[in-house]
Amino acid sequence: MPFFLPALALTALGLGVKHALDGDLAFAPSDLRWRRAWLEHREAVRRLREARGQLRTEALALAELQRRAVDETARPFLELMERLERWECLAPAERLPRDVHAMLEQLSHEPPPDRRDLQVGAALRGAGGALPPALTPLLTWLERGWVHVEAPVRVAGVSVFEAVACGDVAPPAQEAGTHAVQLEGARAELARVHAYVEALTARLRASAAALADVHGCASAQLAYLDPQSFEPGCVEAGSDDLPRARLRRLGVLVAALARALQRPLLEGDGTLLPAGSLAEQALAVQPCEQALDT
Repeated sequence: MPFFLPALALTALGLGVKHALDGDLAFAPSDLRWRRAWLEHREAVRRLREARGQLRTEALALAELQRRAVDETARPFLELMERLERWECLAPAERLPRDVHAMLEQLSHEPPPDRRDLQVGAALRGAGGALPPALTPLLTWLERGWVHVEAPVRVAGVSVFEAVACGDVAPPAQEAGTHAVQLEGARAELARVHAYVEALTARLRASAAALADVHGCASAQLAYLDPQSFEPGCVEAGSDDLPRARLRRLGVLVAALARALQRPLLEGDGTLLPAGSLAEQALAVQPCEQALDT
């Protein structure tokens, strides 16, 4: 039976225990440690449900920002550069580096995800790439909020199903103390999952802020560029005229934008990438001020 964390408060979770505490069952455990452990476990589940919902909201918002950045900036810029290439009016220094061109092509030609779990995946693993199959259970839980014994989800080394399901049993009186220990252990595991979710949510917000910053700068520069200014005979290739200066600045910004769009927050197995990891440093977004001074 799946456990639903997001909507109705513990409808399938802890119902039998609630009756026990309320005196609705023939047996109500008197062990105070068990009562306290069960209530604390229930509160941990509630807090995790709220944190997961907030992460989902932030991830879907970042996925929408990714889609807008591709539609409004990355794809139009790639089309502009390809047009200028056909006109043969780009200086060698103005051409896109191969890796940036490849990233823009991938982002421009890959359709945006149409399912919310895939949108969450794009936010967590970067836009335009395939999602590792190992992430499917985690993405399903983050988007839908349920766990199932036949589809185990492990977060920060914790089996979410087992940690949640521990609170759904009213033990016999002679086992109340043992079950209290199990509940306390499950609550500690839920705290680890909660910390993981909060850390990932904070990383999503930081990534969204960085992406919004570079997208805003790049889209503003793109709006000033008129392709007709680059037609043969209009300007000399490689000159220091204003359109070409803007094109060079825009190239720096779009390169940063492409890296920000494909910036992963998770490893393929769901491990949270550390903030100072080489993977993130290689995809770091350059501040707009540096690009505008180029």
